Amino acid sequence: AERKAQAFIAEFGGLLGLENAGVLAQESISSDSSGSVHITYKQVYKGVPVFGGTVKAHVDSAGDLTAVNGTVVPSIDLNATPRLSPAAAAERAIAAVVDDPPLGEDGAPSAFLSAGDLTAASTTLYVYKTGLIRGVAGSNQLVYEVEVTNGANVRDFVYVHANAGKVV
Repeated sequence: AERKAQAFIAEFGGLLGLENAGVLAQESISSDSSGSVHITYKQVYKGVPVFGGTVKAHVDSAGDLTAVNGTVVPSIDLNATPRLSPAAAAERAIAAVVDDPPLGEDGAPSAFLSAGDLTAASTTLYVYKTGLIRGVAGSNQLVYEVEVTNGANVRDFVYVHANAGKVV
């Protein structure tokens, strides 16, 4: 199953928007009750994962490749070395949540006392294409995804430009 998926991606990756198959890294492989195998690949650029870049290949129990689908970000060309540290990105993300707190179910801003009540639970470097989620044209940016939380009623994901430090 893996060889069939890799051969397809190597030959037809251009149909998915890939310049070459080397930008996909196998993330997982699983099988279902019918004996089909499902292989998940994540797009990587210069060692940095690409936000939303996922391709899945499906091979049936007879060993036939039945589908390859997903989303890739084509034509990435940027410096993959951040100027901003993860700690600095976390500080900026926390400040952004303080300035614009998330809304609760009642529509009111979530209650927390200060930036001291918030922490960065995770900070992950990504290549992020603006407009990808909405399906519109955008530009590729190097960002930190920072999960900001108070451990209770706040859990925001903030994207901070890894060079400029602004919230994307």
